Amino acid sequence: MRLRSAIEEYRFGWQGSTLRLTASLGVVPIRAGMDRLEELVSLADTACYAAKEAGRNRVHRLRGDDEEAERRHGEMPWVGRIHSALEEDRLALYAQSIVRAQKDPGEPQRFEILVRMREENGRIVVQSEFLAAAERYHLTASIDRWVIRITVAELSAHPNLLTNLDMVAINLPGLCLNDPGLAEYIVGALAEGDPSLPGKLCFEITESTAITHLGLATPLIDRLRGCGCRFALDGFDSGVSSFGYLKNLLVDLNKIDGMFVRELLEDPVNRAVVRAINNISHEMGKETVAEFVESEEIRAMLAGFGVDFVQDFAIDRPQPLERVRTRTRKRAAI
Repeated sequence: MRLRSAIEEYRFGWQGSTLRLTASLGVVPIRAGMDRLEELVSLADTACYAAKEAGRNRVHRLRGDDEEAERRHGEMPWVGRIHSALEEDRLALYAQSIVRAQKDPGEPQRFEILVRMREENGRIVVQSEFLAAAERYHLTASIDRWVIRITVAELSAHPNLLTNLDMVAINLPGLCLNDPGLAEYIVGALAEGDPSLPGKLCFEITESTAITHLGLATPLIDRLRGCGCRFALDGFDSGVSSFGYLKNLLVDLNKIDGMFVRELLEDPVNRAVVRAINNISHEMGKETVAEFVESEEIRAMLAGFGVDFVQDFAIDRPQPLERVRTRTRKRAAI
């Protein structure tokens, strides 16, 4: 504590201004049996991150019952694994189909891009396993840019796939809105791809992100819509504030929160919520997508409600993008 206070009290001059410093410190007790320096440093790093996330300019002492810190410590190994995967090109694009709720065998393709990591031993790691660590340690920007660049390159290099493609959705996590160069990076990537591609791209941002960071989301949406791209609100719910923001956000699709869809058959309240979201979205000129469609019965009910699109395991399981290309070639040859 004395060290932190001494740093906080220190002042120094720079170009006519008086500046101050603060410090976030992590402290780990050295106990019997701790004989590896790397383990101690890793625990101290975990405690330091805990101090930063608690508000900075404080000391966090790691205790044996500190469950949150233990969770962070468990995420630490992912940092090196993510860096290695990026450096060694061991990320992979997967795709999951999005189809009309009313079955239409002749409809064009739509799918959502998902990212996977190939471990050095060949094991495929799903996004949910490493995403929390990537967000906590600010690695999502590198992953997002990789996904955008490779998606544009892959689709542009395969005209058969692109010709039959109506929409490809790419998730933009909340932290990416703090990346001031992201919009121009995307515009630059699109400039190197097929000219028809911007009209087929749909970027997804969560409703909570759009509302919390409205001042950042709006310019990004405006810039990319100006290039022809579409936008979707992911995880849309039925709150009054949600509908209020929806009137002011220039998005094309609403993805209905899966929590209302999963138990649609059993819960009449969920059915009322889904109908309300769908009807108001249509009144505002926006299409709807229902996630977590895990049975044909749920799909049929959603079609009866007038929901436009459905997505999840009853429709299609995520598969490597190259497999989607192969499927497209076979369909084109028929």
